[in-house]
Amino acid sequence: MPQLLPRPRFRPDIEGLRAVAVLLVVAFHAGVPGLDGGFVGVDVFFVVSGYLITWLLVDEAGREGRIDLWRFYARRARRLVPALLVVLLVTGALAGVLYAPMEQRDVARLWPLAALYLSNVGFADWAPDYHGPRAAEHPLLHTWSLGVEEQFYLAWPVLVLLGLGLWRGARTPSLRRLGLVLGAVTALSFGLSTALTYAPVGRAWAFYLSPTRAWEFGVGALAVLVPAGGSRTRAEILGWGGLAGIALAGVLLDASTPFPGVAALLPALATVAVLRAGTRDDASCVRALSARPLQWIGTLSYSWYLWHWPALVFAQSALGPMTLGGRILAAVASIVPAWLSYRFVESPIRYAPALVGRPRRSLGWTVGATVALTALTLGWWWASAGWAERPGQAAFAEVRADLPQIYDDGCDPYGEATLVECAYGDPEAERVAVLVGDSHAGQWFPALRAATEAAGWRLVVYTLSACPVADVPVLYNEVLGRDDVACAVWRASAMEAIGAMRPEAVFVSMSNAYDLAPDVWAGGTRATLQDLVELAGRTVLIVDPPAAQINVPACLAQVAWRPGTALDPDCRPRGSDADDAERVDAQAAAARSVPGVDVLDLSGVVCPGGTCGPRDGDLVRYRDGGHLSRAFAESLAGEFAPFL
Repeated sequence: MPQLLPRPRFRPDIEGLRAVAVLLVVAFHAGVPGLDGGFVGVDVFFVVSGYLITWLLVDEAGREGRIDLWRFYARRARRLVPALLVVLLVTGALAGVLYAPMEQRDVARLWPLAALYLSNVGFADWAPDYHGPRAAEHPLLHTWSLGVEEQFYLAWPVLVLLGLGLWRGARTPSLRRLGLVLGAVTALSFGLSTALTYAPVGRAWAFYLSPTRAWEFGVGALAVLVPAGGSRTRAEILGWGGLAGIALAGVLLDASTPFPGVAALLPALATVAVLRAGTRDDASCVRALSARPLQWIGTLSYSWYLWHWPALVFAQSALGPMTLGGRILAAVASIVPAWLSYRFVESPIRYAPALVGRPRRSLGWTVGATVALTALTLGWWWASAGWAERPGQAAFAEVRADLPQIYDDGCDPYGEATLVECAYGDPEAERVAVLVGDSHAGQWFPALRAATEAAGWRLVVYTLSACPVADVPVLYNEVLGRDDVACAVWRASAMEAIGAMRPEAVFVSMSNAYDLAPDVWAGGTRATLQDLVELAGRTVLIVDPPAAQINVPACLAQVAWRPGTALDPDCRPRGSDADDAERVDAQAAAARSVPGVDVLDLSGVVCPGGTCGPRDGDLVRYRDGGHLSRAFAESLAGEFAPFL
């Protein structure tokens, strides 16, 4: 069987490229300024994997006339599985110590998926925005990329085998046919990725799932099939140009960039350029990537990637909000468990004489260990759900889950432009009040419903979470992972419905945490209130009370579960930060400047004397870090009576 391509060899430039990739990811997660696009380090890893795996598979086909799938899968299993299982065990134990049962229940649901390399599917549903606050709190967020890689390793050898024609017993594998097959798969994947990235509700699937990421592995694979050669000058241009392209992607891209889509072409093609330049050992970019520090980091890149994110999440959980220096220190310190993992777990098992050369034994061991850990994590998930129902814990779990009824009734079509009208009280009532706004308006529903029913009014609700009713520009939604153009459509529909109804009173409320300048926020609020004054008998702006900024029920549950684990044993809400407070003041001033608008400010009731507390008697004031609990809000119904 003829040799199809030059024999694979150790490429120090590729080890250095791995170092560049992991440094980008770690710096991005640590919040290093200027590297808002550091998440593209994962894309570099994807392209490198496609390049190396295809090179190895084609080489095996050329030397042996076949591809031993069992041997391939065994090598990958010994390389990847042991270190991941150790990380899952250690991080699970830490979560059990640091988190209250209801938090354990929430995070543990993804541990079995991570053990099975399926967490990318789980995160696409549970935390659709990789850059959003929900994703940032999960210790296993980074395992989404491991799921994509492992799914690639499972399918790609079969695709290469089919492309070479070995499935038909061909005597001479065909690189031309392989190129056509891989090119078609790459093009289809890129088309799907681009379509979903720019679709109204598809970016999460484009970001997390392997079919929409396969093209990145594909471009790396196709780079293997391009004949080697070219001058040193060409290699220098490719190498340094590629490194500049990777750096440019790390600097220019950010959370608002639709990704992967077309934007991912920059880091992917830049990585291909570096890989092609590395075929010449005399290129200066190869010597630069071969520097000893980069080689050391590249060797540890897999282990460091595994450990750095849990280190950041648990440090934040144990110490509270950290400075940039603290985050960098936590990320750098995580290289210690990474080295220990590499030295005592990853390498010994990868090269164990009892496993090397025995693929079925290797696979049997890793599959058995994976099944055992999956069962263990499923048990933890089940147990944590039971612990959350124990006396002393159930009350806090209930507070967090006890949302206003409008959510059960489907009144808040989150992420959609549809206006849903929900009405409560006597349908024949002569007087009608309207509650309009985002989820911070929704938190007042229990109080306003009690007040309107006592006064004999009917209450109509128009709410859409994360959408301010103030007439402001389109905002980027971190949870949805896209610009929320639905807000403007929903706002116009709500104003039209209120105009047609002509209610006796409209109560308006919204969060002040939107990332807008105070003057823009005040101007948008003023414009909306001026319109409402003309549409309703009375307009009332409910000033957003101080935020907790900590998950109050979770903190109280931690204190009750393991005294001493909570950052603040008194679980004191911190109140709104300076930017939010400035927007609150600007909004209130704007409301008072509009004739016919009443301002209802309950900040003094929520935080008596300017000091916020977690409880009001037996009532927990907040259900999370920003919303009042249903029971506490309902206790304030009397504050609304004068406006009815």
